[in-house]
Amino acid sequence: MSKIIKQKGFWKDIFYTDENTLDPRSDSEILIENIINDLMLKRYSVQFY
Repeated sequence: MSKIIKQKGFWKDIFYTDENTLDPRSDSEILIENIINDLMLKRYSVQFY
């Protein structure tokens, strides 16, 4: 579906997709969120750009 509408929501953002891009997957969102939560529990500094 994202190839048809040319965009895909992923982790609080919208990314534009085309035939040259891979679709972001929802299980990747869970993985990223768990890693960030783990880093925060360990008191590491996490910065996003």
